[in-house]
Amino acid sequence: MKIRRVKATPINYRLEAPYWWVFGGLDGFSPTIVEVETEDGLVGIGEAPTPDAAVIMAPCNKYHDSERPGTYRRLPLN
Repeated sequence: MKIRRVKATPINYRLEAPYWWVFGGLDGFSPTIVEVETEDGLVGIGEAPTPDAAVIMAPCNKYHDSERPGTYRRLPLN
């Protein structure tokens, strides 16, 4: 399978109120929508996070289990 085309579309939107969660608050998002098309015509769509969200989530990346994609190690309890 070969990739025929990759299209990245950045979008920006503000929230009516800040989005607060355990890692901080965001007043909007600027994700990028990524579309990948194969030579067979299959299309996949994904989202790349807001740069601010990526920075906020960086401390969590050390718990990502690279040997099992899509899974995370348990957070330490202490």
